[in-house]
Amino acid sequence: MADELTNGSAEPGQVTLHDEIVEVLKGSTRRWLSTAEIAREVQRRGNYRSGNGNAAVTSLQVHSRTKDNLHLFKRSGNRVSLRTGHS
Repeated sequence: MADELTNGSAEPGQVTLHDEIVEVLKGSTRRWLSTAEIAREVQRRGNYRSGNGNAAVTSLQVHSRTKDNLHLFKRSGNRVSLRTGHS
């Protein structure tokens, strides 16, 4: 099984964390959300599972994934927004 946490890819039919973060931000009525708010919403939605099958998502994981994908996300402290063209 591919380790989604290290290489950013998922097994067929699985959702990557950064794709799920994009969907959470697209579905929000607010432009900016905190990493904690995003983590709670990703967990509530239940679409993402880590490479080891764990459903728990932390704000630190969201922070790391959004920091590693600055072509998708804008960051301001612990707040995250989608870059233009990804909404």
